[in-house]
Amino acid sequence: MEVNYLCKSVVPSSDSVEVKIGSTKYISVTVNPSNAKLKQIEWKSSNEDIFTIYYSYTNGSVAILGQGIGEANLIGTTTDGSNIEVTIKVKVFNPITSFTFNETDITILKGNSQQLSYTVNPSDATETINWSSSDESILTVDENGVITGVSGGSAYVIASTDYNGISRYVRVSVESPMTGLSFDRKRVYLRVGESITLNKIYSPSDTTDTFSLTYTSSDANVASVLGNGTVYAEGEGTATITLTTSNGFSTECIVTVGDYLKGDMNKNGKIEFADVMILLRTYLGVTEENDDYLEIGD
Repeated sequence: MEVNYLCKSVVPSSDSVEVKIGSTKYISVTVNPSNAKLKQIEWKSSNEDIFTIYYSYTNGSVAILGQGIGEANLIGTTTDGSNIEVTIKVKVFNPITSFTFNETDITILKGNSQQLSYTVNPSDATETINWSSSDESILTVDENGVITGVSGGSAYVIASTDYNGISRYVRVSVESPMTGLSFDRKRVYLRVGESITLNKIYSPSDTTDTFSLTYTSSDANVASVLGNGTVYAEGEGTATITLTTSNGFSTECIVTVGDYLKGDMNKNGKIEFADVMILLRTYLGVTEENDDYLEIGD
């Protein structure tokens, strides 16, 4: 006796599909169980101005024809009496044949956003553009082509399309203006013959400003300074080391040369816990990166 197995489920290859206007699209479905007697499905379009049914296959699959730009639903119902219904979203699009950025080099400020300007052909193309940034730590771009500066530097924005495989890019520079300058210390104490390098700190640290640096000493007989910020104690007394940038910022550090407190390891003129830590690191050979090795109890 022949057994007629009814359909239990209908699984499309995708819940949503895209089809070019004027073209056909084959959509496969899997009808379960595999030995179902009647797998053919009755398909219909929710809007035949968008797409129509081109052909229905006995295995349940279907081909559609894009008629007009827009979106509609493809609805299928089993014909074996099980009345299982499946819905697939259909988008009919007009593909992009060419893409051009209207600017070749773009500059924005960190924290600002800007819509990218571009031209596509045909002008009524509705294909989705894929946007990406070559470095999102510098620059981000959303699904609409709006860029946002994250930090100082430069990155590329890439626009691509799937249908014709178009890919274009444009360079974007993110400016991060300088707002301040300082040394890593405001005062140091040295003995004659000693030296120390003053580290400069820019605000913000990712500034993109271009400038030159000039180090000066108020008294080179007390403390001299090199172009890299290294200070040499020449004779007893007090001198001020000044760092000036060509874009109008400056900072100072007071250098006192003479006897200083024994145990003042960081040379700031006082004994404190930081000096103890420096001594411990020196004795144990522990670097600052491995400070977890030093555990101080309560």
